[in-house]
Amino acid sequence: MYKVLIVDGDVNFTSVLKIYLEQDLCKVVAVDNFEKVMEYLNNLHPHLILLGEKLTVLDGFYWLQRIRSRFTCPIIFISNCKNEKAQIRAIEGGADDCIIPPLNCKVIVAKIKRYLRRTYGEYILNPLERFMEIGGFIFYPERLQLHFKTKQVNLTNNERIIIELLFSQYPRTVAHNELSSAISKTEKFLSKNTLYKNIIRVNKKFDMLGVRRVIKVVSKIGYRLNIKEHS
Repeated sequence: MYKVLIVDGDVNFTSVLKIYLEQDLCKVVAVDNFEKVMEYLNNLHPHLILLGEKLTVLDGFYWLQRIRSRFTCPIIFISNCKNEKAQIRAIEGGADDCIIPPLNCKVIVAKIKRYLRRTYGEYILNPLERFMEIGGFIFYPERLQLHFKTKQVNLTNNERIIIELLFSQYPRTVAHNELSSAISKTEKFLSKNTLYKNIIRVNKKFDMLGVRRVIKVVSKIGYRLNIKEHS
């Protein structure tokens, strides 16, 4: 059973969404004390987090950074307005998706199910799933996982997109606009700063596997994998 944590200040919205998700056999926990968000996370270890912008303690952007620094599960951010800046800020902060008003519970549930299926579901169990191997790194796009020797890390969707493009075109340099275009297929608003922050996050995932500076910046062109030295 998938575990979903809802962190949102709208009690009525949370209650309705909880009913929808529980019909799909999800265990749903709604935070009712926003001073203890991290405590909820540590106790539940959710498969997915639905995070609202407006909370009674601090705000969703604050908690987005706190959560993303420790958890790699999908995060769907709910913005209170249609402001593009808020959407960009959410994606740059590490959200996998950003939903804007008007909110539709059925659409939100469909997005949640898609991320759960993509990250943990049918693709994981497929014996014919794709994988890519370079220099000892094994990348599973559908699992959203990267392995190296005995270690493994989970990836966000944007991290998956970046790694898949760099792996598929190794050893050549991938241009900034090529990476931006690939991510922008899933993210409506993408700035240069967003791409840079995502690259930093991907390099941190390689760091967690014990190998540093795997993605190298090629000045004024783009990025390439620096894997030969680590093979």
